[in-house]
Amino acid sequence: MKRKLPLWLFWIIVCIIYCASVVAIEFSDQPIGSSYSLMRTGMLYGLVSMAACALLAVICAWRVVFAIVFPLLSAFSGAMCFLALTIGSRLSETSLEIALENDAEMWFSVISPLMMLTIAASLALGIFVAWVRWQ
Repeated sequence: MKRKLPLWLFWIIVCIIYCASVVAIEFSDQPIGSSYSLMRTGMLYGLVSMAACALLAVICAWRVVFAIVFPLLSAFSGAMCFLALTIGSRLSETSLEIALENDAEMWFSVISPLMMLTIAASLALGIFVAWVRWQ
């Protein structure tokens, strides 16, 4: 007989993986020169991680919502992590404004085959996790 994974355990596993990868990448270039900056960065990382876990808790509560939203969140997070690691771009109001004002030629100059591969891998991983949640 196949045992089902409890919802709370699934949520904790998804939160740990998401926060250890996506949220950690967002904090990868934070300068830490003193104990104060380490403490401040740690508190900010904890706050962002709690917000991400709260969002994932809401999404995990319903299988249909999770199956639709999580793969999209994974693909978006993969794209943002790729941009953060390659060109140092972060999601902000300014970057959104600039992205909306640019034309298609500018968009296609940023999109590379490696970025498309990263987004496809993130989407595939998100679909797999959604499938696990569906079971």
